[in-house]
Amino acid sequence: EWVAGVGAKIMKYDDHAQPDTFGIQMTTSGLSFNITHEDQKFFCPSGGAVLYARRFVEHLMHTDGYFFDPDFFAYAEALDVGFRGLWYHFRFLQAPSALVYHKGSVSAKKQPSHFAMEHYLCNGLWVLVKNWTCEMWLRWGWRVVATRLAIIPLYLWRGAPGVPVRAYIRAVRGLPQVLARRRVVQLHRSQAPSTIAKLHATMSYRSPY
Repeated sequence: EWVAGVGAKIMKYDDHAQPDTFGIQMTTSGLSFNITHEDQKFFCPSGGAVLYARRFVEHLMHTDGYFFDPDFFAYAEALDVGFRGLWYHFRFLQAPSALVYHKGSVSAKKQPSHFAMEHYLCNGLWVLVKNWTCEMWLRWGWRVVATRLAIIPLYLWRGAPGVPVRAYIRAVRGLPQVLARRRVVQLHRSQAPSTIAKLHATMSYRSPY
């Protein structure tokens, strides 16, 4: 296994003792979260501060024809890259001594951001469609459906029901392209599905969705 990339330890800019993310945690509900405790299961580095190996970048460009999925526009690109790297038998490392202080989201402008959540929800579904095997969908698909439906009344209570609705509509409209890219990933994956499955944490929901 070649090392695909190394992720830094990202801390809050305004409070250097407060963790922002140590990487990405992937769950069996299909949702991903920032790791804020060292005992949480590590899936891949956050795109906020990661050093990718040139060999890895070239491998994805050669195999998939792209590195970051151009359809994602913003958010969840690093998770998709992480999945493909793991499927193609690369591995990711953490560098806890490499500290980065994160000022805040430039793309979303404000926290919490409906723009960010809409793209997280849509792109997160695309990541699953591209990267989960049929067996994973059979095991965990009901969790995906349950959590995504539960998010709708949550945003209704927050006064922004359009956020998940727009995200899901956009996700469905993009399915033909995503399914085409899924065929490439599933054709070229070499890692055992059981290995990837073990990297998923068993949980359904927590902030920030």
